[in-house]
Amino acid sequence: MKNGLTLRLDTSKKGIRAVFKPWQNEAVNLLLEANEEHSSAEMHFRLTNQDFKISRASVIFFLNGLVLAKLATFREQSSKGGYKRIYKIVETREEFNNKIVEIFCLKMLEAFPDIEWLKTIWEDR
Repeated sequence: MKNGLTLRLDTSKKGIRAVFKPWQNEAVNLLLEANEEHSSAEMHFRLTNQDFKISRASVIFFLNGLVLAKLATFREQSSKGGYKRIYKIVETREEFNNKIVEIFCLKMLEAFPDIEWLKTIWEDR
């Protein structure tokens, strides 16, 4: 099981699309739309209706990664057979994008601690 949020940089794309897969980008858009809430089942249903070939487990891992990165929250709701998580983004789109860039850059600094100009970016903040 993956822990946390997986970000990969695709330099051929721009904006948030550069770090998320297309289905993940759409999942974030759905959560940011009018600050909506979704369960993993609802999210999976909406994504597969848009022709994304994705497993429900992948959706769950992604949503839980957003929670671990403190970009989303969840509340538990009782349902048949137990409880389900209802996810919600905690930031505006601008704050969300800023946080993703910050997470990515901090990971780069962690991976390449000897690059001086990268250190100065964070010292100047």
